[in-house]
Amino acid sequence: MPHLINKIDETDSESKKTILSKCHILLEAYQSGKLGVIRMPEDSSPVFEKNEARLCYYTLPMSLNYQRNSYALWESALKTYDDPATRRVFDVQISANLDREQLRAFLTHYKVALQPNKHIATWHEISKTISQNWGSLELMLESSNYDFLKLRNIIQQQFKKGFPYLSGPKIFNYWSFIIQEYGKVKLKNSEFIEIAPDTHVTKCSVLL
Repeated sequence: MPHLINKIDETDSESKKTILSKCHILLEAYQSGKLGVIRMPEDSSPVFEKNEARLCYYTLPMSLNYQRNSYALWESALKTYDDPATRRVFDVQISANLDREQLRAFLTHYKVALQPNKHIATWHEISKTISQNWGSLELMLESSNYDFLKLRNIIQQQFKKGFPYLSGPKIFNYWSFIIQEYGKVKLKNSEFIEIAPDTHVTKCSVLL
């Protein structure tokens, strides 16, 4: 029996090595451009003066990213941020206190929001939740001690209703990845961030 267990362990170890080897090949192909376009939707970003603005930029539009073209969403977000007249929506304090009609006008001007009621309500609710409980996104992350597991508890359990759509398992995990990659935030326990097997992952798996 011990011999059989060792055999299984050896086989399992070899299997892991094979998978890792293939992952490295795919990663190299991606980085060299062999898999095609490597520009991510979130690569369309402005120059930020403050990190809080960067965090809001990569958080609030994410909450509206449902069944739509991600490239178009982030292009709209960039136009909204680059325009001094509409940039204020990326401040949670301002968005939480803006009149709904004003917020709607700002968010639909460059089509960040496509649904004039639901999207505005989502943006406002998240801004209000952050503003009232922590004051800023940076302080919310600080309160979690920059720990993915604690942050998950805050957004998916404690204040779930205050983070519409963003609290969903698929988008929350992706958002956690994005704030690390683009938001310059280093999260503890980030190895627990999951990748949802959505239609894009399935299609890529089949093609590869």
